Amino acid sequence: MTTENVADMPGRRGPLHVDPRLPLPFRLLFTAFNTAVAAIDSAIAVQTSVTRYVNGPQILLRSKPLRIEAARTVARTEEYRIHPCVRESIAVMEMAVMSAGFGAPHRITHGSPAELRSVGALLEHAATGDLANIVCIVSGATETPKLTRTITFVTEFTDSHRLYTTNSGTTVMWPPPPGHDVVRFTGVDDARELYALHRFRVERRARTVPPLPTTRGATEAERLAYIDRESQAFQRHLIQIGYREPSPDGLRHTVRGATLTAWRTMWPWKQWTDATHRRRARAVMRARAQATARG
Repeated sequence: MTTENVADMPGRRGPLHVDPRLPLPFRLLFTAFNTAVAAIDSAIAVQTSVTRYVNGPQILLRSKPLRIEAARTVARTEEYRIHPCVRESIAVMEMAVMSAGFGAPHRITHGSPAELRSVGALLEHAATGDLANIVCIVSGATETPKLTRTITFVTEFTDSHRLYTTNSGTTVMWPPPPGHDVVRFTGVDDARELYALHRFRVERRARTVPPLPTTRGATEAERLAYIDRESQAFQRHLIQIGYREPSPDGLRHTVRGATLTAWRTMWPWKQWTDATHRRRARAVMRARAQATARG
């Protein structure tokens, strides 16, 4: 037997496998080599992780400040400017949410670029006082665009608490405002099923605190003003938790904010957050199934 024909031996199970039929000196040599390779791989992985934890916050600190433009209505006459993927997707999502009992959508966007790649829709449920938000965004190159679609249902209560039920799968980059209870069902694309899960959550909490039927307003101006107030409240929240600070050009990252925002997208924080959201979603689904079984 020679080292040249080892690769052709039957039973070989991978590049780091040491065949027991090799002479002892060769087995010891290959085992030592494999151990060294594993140690080098571990060191490279640690170095890469440390580099990301250091460079991530620095990149955010150098990024442009956050400036949220006032919301505006997407007029019928400019629908041709909506990116085709967004236009098709948001129409389907609007119909799905309306099938759950919501009224006609009010489409909005921010800014006035040549092509609208980010469009939202506002809907309300007249019977329950619940709100629905649809967001459809296309990003990336024209050849390989990435489409992000989310539906979120919102209910307010008389104690200022809010329940959010969403199918958003985006990475969570900051803690929610106090009193905002969010459950994410990332695998639920059926709007009617998502709303049924939301209503189950609402009815459970309504046993102790009455819901507060909400409307954004009857006119276009009132609805846009509502969205702008929500946007301003979100920006105040980022300032209050120390993630952002005002500057002449908008809200820039603080050192704390840049660090925590970057780290929230990395291992192990992101994995822990995602696992927490999955557990909460499973708990709601399990409780709903048990309630349905009891009749």
